[in-house]
Amino acid sequence: MVADMVDVEHQRTWNRFASQVFDLHRTQLARHTVRTEKRFGEYGGESGKGYHYRETSYFDAGTGRILSRVRTDRHRTDELQIVDVYVYDAEGRLQRDYSFSFLPWGRAAPLQTLINLHDYPDGLHAYRQFDASGNTLYEYCDGTVSGRRVRIALPEEKVGEPGHEVDDYRRCFAGLPTIAGGLLAPQ
Repeated sequence: MVADMVDVEHQRTWNRFASQVFDLHRTQLARHTVRTEKRFGEYGGESGKGYHYRETSYFDAGTGRILSRVRTDRHRTDELQIVDVYVYDAEGRLQRDYSFSFLPWGRAAPLQTLINLHDYPDGLHAYRQFDASGNTLYEYCDGTVSGRRVRIALPEEKVGEPGHEVDDYRRCFAGLPTIAGGLLAPQ
């Protein structure tokens, strides 16, 4: 029976995360003067055929930085499909971003949840990605150190394995938490 296969705790955790991300979106809007851009579209493929969306991007009117992006059903705007929220540090650099995605036809729980924690050591931009369950999904670092290009991209199965670039790996990721911990609750 399908109901027996549902991981209820996973579903609750990811739905709670989605709710918190949307709450953070509303908090961001309340704290900023906002400019919006809208676009409308239709999903592709056989499964997506007939599903239309409305996507609104919210920008800080003063800085032009994107604060959030919300995609809903085109006609039922209370049905969230994708929400991305961006949090910046005092210098205007992206510090954290949160995201969740529902299938347009699947409302039980998000299909995907993402938390990206960013750092900027020594002219590099690094981020470590988690899901709402706290699993590390991806590590990425890009930039130039002493005139030398550094680029590290590690998918889930290789996270934490710097390979032959141990010094670069440490330089990139030493300032980022290895677990999302308290940052699993969007803030």
